Amino acid sequence: MTNLNTLALNILSTEAFFLGKPEYERITFEEMRANVVQRARQTLEALESYVGGELVAPMAWTVRNGIAIKIGYGEKNEALWTFKDAIGNDTEKLRANGRTREEQRLRAISFFTSALPEIEAGSLDAVIQEKLVSYQKRAEAGKAARRANKAKRDALKAPRLAAVA
Repeated sequence: MTNLNTLALNILSTEAFFLGKPEYERITFEEMRANVVQRARQTLEALESYVGGELVAPMAWTVRNGIAIKIGYGEKNEALWTFKDAIGNDTEKLRANGRTREEQRLRAISFFTSALPEIEAGSLDAVIQEKLVSYQKRAEAGKAARRANKAKRDALKAPRLAAVA
């Protein structure tokens, strides 16, 4: 064998490597709250450094003639807070409207500068707790559905296994 073969066999492998699913870790209220606060801070920082083009921020993005704002949780920015629009309908998004992008940016900064201390003080705690409870209910419903599907599959397999025996 050559040095290259020896080196390859000592360091590398020809076998496939399967990791499997990562183990689920239950999220806590404190972690959810910290996530919302952190994402609000990141949004404020992104707005302060925004100079034009497309805005990339966890809770804000550019839209026609404005900057849309949605107070949410997690990577998908699931809405935590709903607002009433001009007609009285519930909406998850607000807009920082203005004639110029700079005016829109300043309004959005003003909102997050005022909202961040409120969020840190716990004004969204009840809503975050409700979201956590909804996650727990969804998880239990998913477990029940998986159990029911498994029972259905097992019931379908039983006659076939009996016929083979």
